[in-house]
Amino acid sequence: MVRLGRISVGEVRFAGPRVWRLLVLVCTTAAWTIAAAAQQLTPEELEREAVAIFERSCSLTGCHGGPVAQQDMFLTSSQFYESVVDQPSVGRPDLKRVDPGSPETSYLIMKVNGDPDIEGLQMPMVGNKLSEEEIAKLEEWIRSLNPGQGPAIESTDRPRYPFDG
Repeated sequence: MVRLGRISVGEVRFAGPRVWRLLVLVCTTAAWTIAAAAQQLTPEELEREAVAIFERSCSLTGCHGGPVAQQDMFLTSSQFYESVVDQPSVGRPDLKRVDPGSPETSYLIMKVNGDPDIEGLQMPMVGNKLSEEEIAKLEEWIRSLNPGQGPAIESTDRPRYPFDG
């Protein structure tokens, strides 16, 4: 056994169980953080996902598409942004349809969640309700918006359909 000062090399313990648990926790947290950062979507990707949800659940049913959309809210790919972002809702004019950066105060999120403070029924009225994952994607898109910002996707880049108006 080699002695270095007051410590014998053969007697050194590198870490006890608590230290190992802490090390595992730190490494796991770092891995989750890296994975979350890798999965973070760009504003364009978030907007494309929102468009896909609106088209599948809202505009293709005819309610928020075509020449006359319910509540004058067009959720087609070429018109959705201008129709919902920073616009007052018809049912609750004190709230914006989509309040940039704030899904908690966005009437659209209240409607798809069936919040008790909404006017009328939970949306979509026709077909399946949105899944928790779809609602989370819409919330993430809204969080990514800044007041006064324009769409991330130019309307010429959005797919157009005959009923886009």
